[in-house]
Amino acid sequence: MTRHAPTYEAFQAVPEAVSAKDVEGAVDYGWDWRADDDPYLQPGEVILTADVTVDPPGELVIDSVQVISSEVVIAWVSGGVDGNAYTLRCKITTSATPPRTDARSLRFACAFL
Repeated sequence: MTRHAPTYEAFQAVPEAVSAKDVEGAVDYGWDWRADDDPYLQPGEVILTADVTVDPPGELVIDSVQVISSEVVIAWVSGGVDGNAYTLRCKITTSATPPRTDARSLRFACAFL
């Protein structure tokens, strides 16, 4: 089950952690760029590239990143330190002419659950 935590656009402040991840868990988080409540992709437009980063770096591991159906980005993450909060940032480039680039972030805390 992909966790779709609330995402935040570049101009929005990312609040304190909004969800939790077990320190020992390897889980997936997703960004749905075609979501009905906040669509970003235009009809026929697809994601060409996706880059997911973590802040702060070094404790949480991004194990893999997948683009599903050219519209949804999934990042598998593991690790983290009990009590620390992390921000995952997903930056995409689309097939629009000229290409559009945008980013969304989500934030969560790690704990022994």
